[in-house]
Amino acid sequence: MFDFEDLPDDVPEAPKKVLLSFPHLLGRTARGTVDASHLKFGECLPQLGECHDVKKASDKKSSSSSSSSCPEDPLSPRFGSSSSEAEEEPEFLEFPEGFVFGAATAAYQLEGAANEGGRLPSIWDKFSRREGATANGATGDVACDHYHRFRDDVGIMAQLGIKAYRFSISWSRLIPEGEGAVNKEGATFYSDLIDALLEKGIEPWVTLYHWDLPLELEERFRGWLGPKRRIVAAFGAFARACFRLFGSRVKRWMTINEPYCIAIMGYASGSHAPGRHQQPATEPYLVAHNLLLAHAEAVRIYRTEFLAKQGGQIGIVLNVSFREASNSADDLELRAAQRLLDFELGWFADPIFKGDYPARMRETCGERLPKFTKAERALLLGSSDFLGVNYYFATFASAPKQRVAQVAQSEEDDILSPVSKRRQQRVAQVAQSEEDDILSPVSKRRASGGLLPGVTFWGDVGVRTEKDPGWESTDMGWAVTPWGLREVALLVTKTYAPPCGVVITENGCAFETAKSQSMDADARALVPQPYDPSCKDVLSEDFANETFADHQRVRFLRTHLSVLHSAIAGGANVQGFFVWSLMDNFEWSEGYGKRFGIVRVDYTSQKRTIKESGRFYSDVVRRHGLDELSQGELFAATFKRPSTTRRSHPTSPTRRPRADGGCGIPALPAHLVPGRSDLN
Repeated sequence: MFDFEDLPDDVPEAPKKVLLSFPHLLGRTARGTVDASHLKFGECLPQLGECHDVKKASDKKSSSSSSSSCPEDPLSPRFGSSSSEAEEEPEFLEFPEGFVFGAATAAYQLEGAANEGGRLPSIWDKFSRREGATANGATGDVACDHYHRFRDDVGIMAQLGIKAYRFSISWSRLIPEGEGAVNKEGATFYSDLIDALLEKGIEPWVTLYHWDLPLELEERFRGWLGPKRRIVAAFGAFARACFRLFGSRVKRWMTINEPYCIAIMGYASGSHAPGRHQQPATEPYLVAHNLLLAHAEAVRIYRTEFLAKQGGQIGIVLNVSFREASNSADDLELRAAQRLLDFELGWFADPIFKGDYPARMRETCGERLPKFTKAERALLLGSSDFLGVNYYFATFASAPKQRVAQVAQSEEDDILSPVSKRRQQRVAQVAQSEEDDILSPVSKRRASGGLLPGVTFWGDVGVRTEKDPGWESTDMGWAVTPWGLREVALLVTKTYAPPCGVVITENGCAFETAKSQSMDADARALVPQPYDPSCKDVLSEDFANETFADHQRVRFLRTHLSVLHSAIAGGANVQGFFVWSLMDNFEWSEGYGKRFGIVRVDYTSQKRTIKESGRFYSDVVRRHGLDELSQGELFAATFKRPSTTRRSHPTSPTRRPRADGGCGIPALPAHLVPGRSDLN
């Protein structure tokens, strides 16, 4: 039984103003007043206590009369008002100078050319061929054929005015066997891509690892489960090759994308590659530990061998879902929400920014949670210049009345669509035979639940998640909760204060129209075919005039960007936003049926069509902001966070602004104020 202790009596009230702290990248200085209005991305200021200056004007002209002082209540900027002012021209929400707007993708999801250019298989090449592992048996063999169309795709970004492009380098393409020599054809592909971006004035943001481990490493020594020195050294050599080959042109590096998903979906549920699920009480923690050490090694190499000459920045990317106590008047449920944040965000952010895993994890997992050596802690601490945050949804969190191993399976339900849940069960049966030659007899006896009956990662967490039934959902089944983005941005800023800020490295949705769904109903529509250059004229791609309607994605992006603007006004040190994704692509176990792109891909011909959301985003980039929201655009969970009283029957949050004229977003909850290490 988990012991959720009572809250201390001295928990402070939520602050009315959120102050922003900028620890210096290379050291700490005395506190002092610093004018942050001129801050551009990449500049790391000394510590300060000033509110972030975010402009709100009817146009983009600088106003000499605008005040740089903190607003009376920076946590309640106006997004639509019931007053007569709301009937006037919409107010313009301008983002700070230097704020980066970009688009994101990943290698295995769009490159294709799986057997070309010297590339060898990754763990996803093997996993996607397991029976039932992906929808309709989809693989990334062809995907969007970006390998052959990258110049056209860069041209689309230029057409949209996108200023930054986040992509990943396929380890299997650059160093096909995982260790050893660099593949010249692979290096040439990425070099040409980077040059094409720079020629169009688009800054490359490069992710080193986005889930596609070379299969050779998995089969040689079990990959991320292998000896830590072996996998860390292999990743370090891969990172060094990337820095050496591309570092003179790439100034923004991300080591690993979403280590939580790698550990949990790859080694607990088995829903992602390599599809392991036999020891969910131990393997996720071992994998996460090795991922963190690999991140630290890549950062060490960059800072000691390349930083002085190349002058860039390096960080990690974490997926963060905000967890709100189902009943914020109940101490037990307040602790449940914090506990879930510890097991998701804190699991990776705490070692990097605080030097060790959260105390709650150590108390719960005991010896199953690996320990860092003194040297490893030193390498990890401060090993992220900026923190990439991938945000998609928020949920309620509640504490179970008794410890049941399955209670937090609802967390996995947040991530997987209904189709994936059914598919996961079939994959587990097929995969068992493949694991027999790896697992020892003792391990096989433990396969049903870890070290002890009922002990799994989800049992360790011991928290139930739920959605308000009044919230809209995307095609993935994820709740549309823009307010959670604001809470995450504030929480990460206050708790970890990354020296060069927070970057929203992914935010987007699978939200297709009836027309799109009808087009995809054809069995051939979701089976990618290689691009045929001889058919270029037949494709009739008209990037200047042709637009594919996707109004729900426009609405999704408008609400999230508006709420992000609110977060910055409230003190969140957010320096950039990358929409996921540039184009429709291979959505892992979901195959090609879930479309996230702002550019539509006709997989049968590889034709690209800019969507309505792409036009909208282009306008945001061009204007460096957007008009404030109208009432008709709001989602049920755009601004209003859950009630502070127990909800015997969950109700949908109201869409109406609060009576005080604010947008309905209260301050950061007192129970989430950083520094409260006694909240167990």
